[in-house]
Amino acid sequence: MAIRRFYCDDLSGDRITLSDDQAAHARKSLRLSVGETVELYDGRGGSAACEIVELSRQMVVDVREREYVEPLLPVLDLAVAIPKGPRADALVDAVSQLGVDRLIPLITEYSVVEPGANKLTRYERIAAESAKQCRRAYLMTIDPLTKLEAFFESDAYDRVILSDLQGLQTEELLDGSSMIHEARRVLLLVGPEGGWSARERERAAEAGWVSWRFGPNVLRVENAAAAGVAILRAMTEPRNQQTEID
Repeated sequence: MAIRRFYCDDLSGDRITLSDDQAAHARKSLRLSVGETVELYDGRGGSAACEIVELSRQMVVDVREREYVEPLLPVLDLAVAIPKGPRADALVDAVSQLGVDRLIPLITEYSVVEPGANKLTRYERIAAESAKQCRRAYLMTIDPLTKLEAFFESDAYDRVILSDLQGLQTEELLDGSSMIHEARRVLLLVGPEGGWSARERERAAEAGWVSWRFGPNVLRVENAAAAGVAILRAMTEPRNQQTEID
C-alpha cells in the first residue's frame, strides 16, 4: 500500500503536529495507527518521511528523513477562460495533475465566467488535494482574475502559445517542438467557448505568440487546456535539478 501523504506548510521541526481535520481523516478514514510511516509535503519542493507517534484528537509525527526537489523546468503557466459549473473543478484538478505551475483565470472579450474570491479559494483546495493524490512536489498556485491585455506587453515568458482552432495543425505543432524545447518559462492561453475575437488574434500575432490547434476536433475549454498542457509537457521534456536529502 502506498504511503499516505499529508500537506504541512512547515517541515522545519523534528516533531510536527498536524491539523485536527487531518488527524481525524488519518484516524477515521485511513485507519492509520501509531508507528506507521506517512509522508508530509509543503508544496514548495520539500517532503519528509515521518513516523506517527501520537494519533488521538491530534496527529503528531517524528521526522525521520527530509527531501527537497528543485522545480521542474520549464515553468508552465496556464491562463484560461474558466468554464461553467463543475467543469471548472475538473479543469483545475486535471491541469494540476498534468503539471501546470500557475493557473491564471482569464478575462477575454467573449468570457462568460468570472470566478469570485470564494471560487478561487475552492480552486486552491482542489489543487492541494490534487497535489496530494498525484504526488507532485509543488502546489499549483491560483492567480487572481487577469485580463488578456496584461500579457501582451509582458516579457516574463520565453514562449507564449495560443490555443486556437485557426492555429497550426498537430503535425506542424510537433515539427515545431524545437521552438520551446529549451524554454525556461512557457505560457499557454486557452480562450472561452466563444473563441478569440479578431482583435485578440491580431494582437497575439503582433506580440509574436504562436497559435496552435491541439487536436483535430472542437474541444471544450477544460479538454483543450488538458490536451495543451499534456502536449507541451511532453514536448519540453520536464527536467529538474539536483535532489537533496538529509
